[in-house]
Amino acid sequence: MIIEKAGGKDFSGRIVNKGHFMPNTIAPDIDTIIKNIKDLIEDYQQHGGDKDPFWKRVKTDELDFTFRYDMQSFFMKHDYLNITNVAKLAGLNPGLVRQYASGVKHPRKPQADKIAKTVRGLAKQLEKVELV
Repeated sequence: MIIEKAGGKDFSGRIVNKGHFMPNTIAPDIDTIIKNIKDLIEDYQQHGGDKDPFWKRVKTDELDFTFRYDMQSFFMKHDYLNITNVAKLAGLNPGLVRQYASGVKHPRKPQADKIAKTVRGLAKQLEKVELV
């Protein structure tokens, strides 16, 4: 599922390149996006989508989503991340990454890849944390 910033504090979510239907919705949080997308799929299946080879076999209660965020929605969703520190760890200019996070500028693929690699590395470090 692709997650992007919509107006205000809302997110936009959509599934692309699957069958003849592109479910998409706007909501204030990712959980609501997931619920809305599942509702849209079920509605499609009940109203003609049963003839769509891809969507007719989808069981919404078994769906497991992988999310692809644009930079702005990623930092909006994960606002606990310190943008300056993520930028430094990725070897990027913190001011530039703040511009990505605010939507003023959009990263090229190499910069987005550096940020994603850094965030995945942080996640791996956090998996090993034990608190006492």
